[in-house]
Amino acid sequence: DLSFTVSAKNYFVAVKHRNHLGIMTANTIALSDAAATVDFTDATNQITFGTNAQTTFSVPSGATAMWAGNANNDTVIQALGTNSDNPSVLTEVLSDPGNFFGFPTFVINGYNDKDLNMDSQTQALGSNSDRPLILQNTVAHPGNFFGFTTFEIQEQLPEN
Repeated sequence: DLSFTVSAKNYFVAVKHRNHLGIMTANTIALSDAAATVDFTDATNQITFGTNAQTTFSVPSGATAMWAGNANNDTVIQALGTNSDNPSVLTEVLSDPGNFFGFPTFVINGYNDKDLNMDSQTQALGSNSDRPLILQNTVAHPGNFFGFTTFEIQEQLPEN
């Protein structure tokens, strides 16, 4: 449960998370001192603003989730191309002070923005690499009809 101290009125509710694309309710939600439930996970009642703002790929049946893989912290997830998120993971691993020999298979343990699969380990190459998630999500996106690796998953938050 999250608590907010706000004036009682209607609000759009947005969620942003370290390496996921942000989401927002399509409609306002009445918030006050009384508890309110905002469920972004129900696939049968999707409440998000935009088109394909969330994914059902690789999540439990009947659920939706935020698109993961935004390693370079822009508003796009892309496997290959000008906005690719892959180099950010590799750079993080190669530049870690504990990676004395510069191995791309080196594992950074603990909380890290580049830990895309959220297992508390960041790895660029190897058996537990975070980078395949970027490609999997890009290719699985419903708007990517031809499976292009350069496809960009765009965050569905309105501009300021």
